[in-house]
Amino acid sequence: MLDDEVARWSGDKFLVFLPETTLEQGILAAEKRDRLLKNS
Repeated sequence: MLDDEVARWSGDKFLVFLPETTLEQGILAAEKRDRLLKNS
């Protein structure tokens, strides 16, 4: 089992590594993150 990882890429950019996530699940996770950030 691999862990998810988040790392700062540059300035305000981040890299999210989801090794056991399908493309569809990754898209849903990104959309959820976007909604949470817009509402914060």
